[in-house]
Amino acid sequence: MNDDIKKTRSPSCPRITLQEAIELVKTLHVKSGKSALRPETAVQALGYKGINGAALGVLATLKSYGLLEGERGGNLAVSPLSLRLIHPLSSTQESAARREAALKPSLFAGLFDGGYLACDEDVLSNHLVQSSFTIEGAKKVASVFKANGEFAKLSQESIEEPVNVTAVPPPKPLSIKSSVEHFVPMRAAGGINELAIPLDDGRAAVVPIGMTEETFDMLIESLKLWKRKLVKSEFPKLAVWKNKDHDMPVTIVAKMGERDGRVFYQSSTGTGIPGDELEFS
Repeated sequence: MNDDIKKTRSPSCPRITLQEAIELVKTLHVKSGKSALRPETAVQALGYKGINGAALGVLATLKSYGLLEGERGGNLAVSPLSLRLIHPLSSTQESAARREAALKPSLFAGLFDGGYLACDEDVLSNHLVQSSFTIEGAKKVASVFKANGEFAKLSQESIEEPVNVTAVPPPKPLSIKSSVEHFVPMRAAGGINELAIPLDDGRAAVVPIGMTEETFDMLIESLKLWKRKLVKSEFPKLAVWKNKDHDMPVTIVAKMGERDGRVFYQSSTGTGIPGDELEFS
């Protein structure tokens, strides 16, 4: 008797490009404006006869890009991000919105952070197959990710919407000793004294003056708890693994530690790799 073969499915991820998704949400906005719609009404506005697998997939994709908002199974509406894309106030706002939408799907954000935008599409597809995607699913997702990268110009530096404020030069970094000796407390609204502590990147950390020792200790412990969010990690890093069989491009996500005098690093697939076999970009 033949064993049943269970058909594998790729993880949920956009199968259409951001540019195509924007065209769909434009159609929805023209027909419904900013009104909240039932899912069955929304798919009919997009040209579907009713709720089916394809229609639900399109709605899921639009939500994953942040173009629709609403609770699962509830009413849906065109999001503020969509409005910035289809009715931008400036080219700068549109560019920033494209970048935001392109990185909304968690998988695409992870691939971008891992440096896979610079990889060949076949290499990216192979990485996705090893991660749990089907071959066809991996090819499709790799193609969409690369197309989004070009459409949103993800390879360029991020563009921030200009703010209409008077530019203030950053405080000059000082040594710890000079900071303590020469800082002048600031008086904020309400008469609360604050101290601006300059950081080595030109920014300043502002802390209140006059807290109790208990509050100070709590602040220090809170900073320790949030260290992983506050401190920029050196990873991920792109590298080439020069093993005995062949050279392989990998993304290193963490330092695992030492064993027998060798430092080991962890790749994005969970593999432990000796540091002396890695050539970092």
